[in-house]
Amino acid sequence: MKRLIPAMGFCLVMIIFFFMLIDCFEKKKEPVPTEQPVVEKPAVTEPTEEEAPSAIEESVGEASTPSKPLEYQLAVINKGGYVSEDDITITRFRYLLESLDNKTIQNKQQIADMLVMGQKILREKYGKEYSLLALTEGVNKYIADGSNADFAVKNTEYIQYLK
Repeated sequence: MKRLIPAMGFCLVMIIFFFMLIDCFEKKKEPVPTEQPVVEKPAVTEPTEEEAPSAIEESVGEASTPSKPLEYQLAVINKGGYVSEDDITITRFRYLLESLDNKTIQNKQQIADMLVMGQKILREKYGKEYSLLALTEGVNKYIADGSNADFAVKNTEYIQYLK
């Protein structure tokens, strides 16, 4: 009987741990807003010839991408080809970029580049296929309104969650 008591105690601890683990997986992870210092967004400057192409330019594969709005470029990448100027996904990307711009310290170009790179990482490193629109929608929901978060950190956290 004396040998049985420690074994029962260990089993009880393992059962409690198991239920706690299940509870963690069942709960939806909600971002906890943290207070971060207000950081001014850097001004968007025109890229110089010496700079490397952005992730969007590489994905779209056009030399004339800066002439098209970011939301149009994201819609082209999302669809994998031509998108008409009045396509509904352009409007959706415009809204999502504006929302993410207001929630984070990065500018829209940086946000768009990180989204495209995130999609590429999910596909090439983890074998997960997510549309760019689905990824953008998800990370927008993941970041709390008014959080003034670092998009690079939140995007990485969300990609780690999806993998």
